[in-house]
Amino acid sequence: MILGLSFILTSVVANASEYHTKYEWDYSKVKVVICDDSVYEPEDVIAAISFWEKENHTALKKVSKNVTVVDANSDHCKKGWKYGHILIAGPNGLNTSLYDGKCKYWYGGDDGKVVSAYIRIDNRAYDLKDTLFHEFGHALGLGHNNNNSRNIMYTP
Repeated sequence: MILGLSFILTSVVANASEYHTKYEWDYSKVKVVICDDSVYEPEDVIAAISFWEKENHTALKKVSKNVTVVDANSDHCKKGWKYGHILIAGPNGLNTSLYDGKCKYWYGGDDGKVVSAYIRIDNRAYDLKDTLFHEFGHALGLGHNNNNSRNIMYTP
């Protein structure tokens, strides 16, 4: 396990008003899947879910803590998205000179709601824990925060 479940995010200080929600999920229940080319274990993702629960993010009411690991060569991981899923994968195809991680999402229908999110994270990222938490925030529908450097969604 890369991330410890007993950590305390002392560097992150924000209140709910500092998180900008860009979109909402279309599904009543969202599943989380990890491709086995990622360094993350289910416990790491559950820690990210728990962090966002503490931040009272409303989208988490839809996210299942039943995290599944699948073969990186499966159609699910190769395709990069599946309706009602957040997929977390290794850096294959990620421009690691520009990003430690990236979240891409797909919209469906006329209502503009998200139907799938795909997170790719460089396995050599400077801070694997914060990168996962930040990108998972995007998967939940959050944008960047450019005002508070102690906010997990901050980007300079």
